[in-house]
Amino acid sequence: MGLAELQEELARLTRICIDTPILTYHLAEHPRYVAHTSVILSAVEQSKLEGVITTITLIELLTYPAQKGDFGTLREWELYLTNFPNLLIVPLDQVLAHETALVRGSTRLKTPDAVQVAAARLNGADAILTNDRPWEKRVGAPRVLILDDFVS
Repeated sequence: MGLAELQEELARLTRICIDTPILTYHLAEHPRYVAHTSVILSAVEQSKLEGVITTITLIELLTYPAQKGDFGTLREWELYLTNFPNLLIVPLDQVLAHETALVRGSTRLKTPDAVQVAAARLNGADAILTNDRPWEKRVGAPRVLILDDFVS
């Protein structure tokens, strides 16, 4: 599969939860993935698709520049994500904590991963886009899409 198949898959969706690695690849301009992440984020930006991330994703993404003491990049990435069109950032709250516990109980995912799945479920995501292959067997709903499956 390739970019065309990714675009076809995205066209079938209304809302997608975007896992941290997808945004990491994009922000780092990873040569293997940036064309694909650009297609995904363009679909969200152009209102072809609604995106969902969590504050966990925001924490994970901002940690790298924080560790480097690169507060300019930290602020740039934070502004980019918090102002991105059609991208919902789901906060951690009691409802999400409850759903996360249910996800952890049924899937044995680690807490940050379970938060992503729980947020996807609570916010009506049709699919979760990740590169974490073990999710395919552990997560029944929503559907799990693996980015590597679209990268030739």
